[in-house]
Amino acid sequence: MSKMNGIVVTAMTLCTLAATIASTPNAAQAQSPPTLTYSIGIKGLTCERCSASAQKELAAVPGVVKASVDDKAGHAWVTVQAPRQPVGTVKPRRISAELAEAVRRAGVNHGDGFQPTVNYVLSVRGMTCETCARHVTTALTKVPGVSAASVNYKGGYAVAVPSAKAGPNPKRLVSAVEQTGYKAVVHTGP
Repeated sequence: MSKMNGIVVTAMTLCTLAATIASTPNAAQAQSPPTLTYSIGIKGLTCERCSASAQKELAAVPGVVKASVDDKAGHAWVTVQAPRQPVGTVKPRRISAELAEAVRRAGVNHGDGFQPTVNYVLSVRGMTCETCARHVTTALTKVPGVSAASVNYKGGYAVAVPSAKAGPNPKRLVSAVEQTGYKAVVHTGP
């Protein structure tokens, strides 16, 4: 388990996320539908039972391929099939809102319940060391609406946690990373 700028994640989830974001598809990936990985901070998780309850609710959301919840870290990683917008649909499906609602449902019997925060996950290209990661982290935390950021240069990704009041503009996240000399794409977000 590692702690990066206040966000605790297990090595297993780091590897899973890095593999999901990797941009070099092989034959098996080309045949399977594309996936997106969401990072969700969950306040109020206190035990393995809470974690299992949240994981069960997340797994029940249509399109979820894998859900992993860590009660000690207060964090979930959820992989979903990339949504396809049916032709003629007026309102697009908001997977992030569905995931947050699933976490809230899981916490109904736990006092005030769980308070989920769907984070932005960005793929970042060009980082080669911890210094690169620190530069990107600093840039992301300066974006209005970001309360914390965590960057993994080996996996080539960053997680930006939106503040409780108002989240950041995704274009500003990309711009902040690009001003440090790296390329970024918002992978998922609220």
